[in-house]
Amino acid sequence: MKQTVGNACGTVAIIHSIANNTKILSPDPKKAIGKFLEKTKSMSPKERAKCLEIDQGIMTLHEQSAEEGQTEPPSREEPEPCLHFITYVCVDNELYELDGRRHYPVNHGKSSPDTLLEDASRVIKKLMAIDPNDVRFNVVALAPSC
Repeated sequence: MKQTVGNACGTVAIIHSIANNTKILSPDPKKAIGKFLEKTKSMSPKERAKCLEIDQGIMTLHEQSAEEGQTEPPSREEPEPCLHFITYVCVDNELYELDGRRHYPVNHGKSSPDTLLEDASRVIKKLMAIDPNDVRFNVVALAPSC
């Protein structure tokens, strides 16, 4: 799904992560993300993006999450900041980078659920090596609760 909503890359990355791991994460079909995934599961990526633009449940979650942060969140009307969220998922034993700014997923080669973290780390380290003085990298893992 391409990101068409301004300043929503974190939300898009989380949706990508959950949508590609529904067997493990089991989103609640009565809650916003579960409803969105169910409603859009047979849609094209372009149709999903359009649906996201008007989905009140996801929009509310996005705004609540942004307000919980430590900095003032930008409005959706402001220009995109130079910070960005992407996600890495293992699908059919391949490591994919899902970036809402791109038109298609990027395949980074073989992976598995057991090696996903190590495989994604390898790709992320290459990104970090481009500018080793840039400290604006964070990693978040979505996992079932204990």
